[in-house]
Order: sequence, then structure tokens, then C-alpha cells
Amino acid sequence: MKKVIVPIIISFIIIASVAGMFLYKKNTMAIESRKAGEKITIELENGLLLDLTYIPQGAFYMGSAEGIGDEDELPVRKVEITNGFYMGTCEVTNAQWQAVMGTMPSTYTDKDVPVHNVSYNDCLSFCKKLSELTGYNVSLPTEAQWEYACRGGTDTKWFFGDSEDDFYKYASLENANGPYSVATYEPNQYGLYDMYGNVMEWCEDYYAANYDVDDLINPTGPETGTSRVLRGGGWGESPDYCRSAYRNASGEDNKTDGIGFRIIIFDDMINEK
Repeated sequence: MKKVIVPIIISFIIIASVAGMFLYKKNTMAIESRKAGEKITIELENGLLLDLTYIPQGAFYMGSAEGIGDEDELPVRKVEITNGFYMGTCEVTNAQWQAVMGTMPSTYTDKDVPVHNVSYNDCLSFCKKLSELTGYNVSLPTEAQWEYACRGGTDTKWFFGDSEDDFYKYASLENANGPYSVATYEPNQYGLYDMYGNVMEWCEDYYAANYDVDDLINPTGPETGTSRVLRGGGWGESPDYCRSAYRNASGEDNKTDGIGFRIIIFDDMINEK
């Protein structure tokens, strides 16, 4: 069932904007005292909350061994993430998008459904606007950060193991009903919801058909490209297309009802405030 983590909230920063009044509930713990899964909260207008979960620095094997995944998940290599970061506990919802951007792009408009029909560039605009409102550098995750956070310390196909028998606990897939409310199913080891299914998620990186074997520390992918990486699979997919290492890609301006996103903020920025 849902993991309950009590947020540590020390002070408030009040920021006025044309989108309304925003409060940032600030976590002032020293970086070294933070633990995986701890939360911070951004309060948007009308008391709407956006939770982020702490992902500590570490290393993991990124990709899938030959014969297990797709060709673009090769080669498997050990990657280091040298900075902890806060990742959206859930995908950004319709209500959160509307509070920040003042629009409703989604086909499925329930407030707690992940926002969709948003392009990569639309998501960058959201990150920029939220950065202005909070004073923090809000961004999309790199695909290395995304996979590292998704795995939650595991090296199996899914963070719950190599058998899809228990997949129903974590996502609803291969359905014709569209995306559903975030946090409907159980989270991963870090307390992140909907890392599989619901909507695919934009990542910062340009897509490349194979990983760079020399890009091992905080990898950011190629410098140029024609499409951006998508991770996590979507509501119409099978479990195999929602594995921790599974990759997809789309053009920066593409919008569908199966693509959304979640945000990150680096922990050293939280500490400096």
C-alpha cells in the first residue's frame, strides 16, 4: 500500500506571481542527513501540493544485457550519479499543470490524472515557470537519473523482480481507458509512483541508438539529435515495454495522450536556500 513519509518542513517562502500565490515548504536538513525517500513539498495556489522524493547519489548498471532488452539498451555499463536529487513523487497532474500554466492540454481532464498532450518543449516551459515561482532550478530528469530512480537499487527487469506476475500491483497496462489518477498503485523502493505505465515520461536527453561507453559519470546523452528520450511506458503498453531499462523517443514537439513527465530539483539547491 502507499508508503507514508512525514515531510520535514521548516519555513515558508512566499512568492507572488501572475499565476497566483505560491508557497515553497522548505527542507533545511544538511545534505548528509537526508535519507532516500524523504519528501519536500511545493504548495501551489489554492493549497494544491506537489511532492518530491529524495533520491541519494550512487551507482548502478544502466541498460539491459544482450538478449533481455532491446538493442538500444546496450551496452550495459556502470554509471555514477554523484549528486542526490529530488524527483516528483508522481507524474505532474492536470491540476498541477493548470495551477502553474493556466491551461488544460489533456484529453482526459480529471484533476489527478497525469497531464498529457504536452510536448518536450511544453514541459520545459513548465519547468521554467515553476523555477521562477520557487527560486529553484526545476528540470526534467536525465534518462540516467530516471532509470537510477526507477530501479530503486535493483538490477532486475522491473524494480519488483524478473517476473511480471505481480505487475498488477504497480500499474494498469494494456487497457483502453486512458491514463488514471496518480498514486493509484504501489510505489517503488524510493516511494515513487507510476514509474511504470500511466504515461511515458519525457527526459532531458537527446536519443541515441546506443549508449556511449565513455559517458559514465552523470551521463547526459549526445549533444545533438532529432528526438528526446521517453521512459516508463504508457497505459496502453505491455509490461515488457515498461521495464526499468526500456527506452523510447519522440520529436520535441510531439504530443499524445500517452506522454507526460515528472520533474527534479537537485538537493544542493535545497540546502542553499
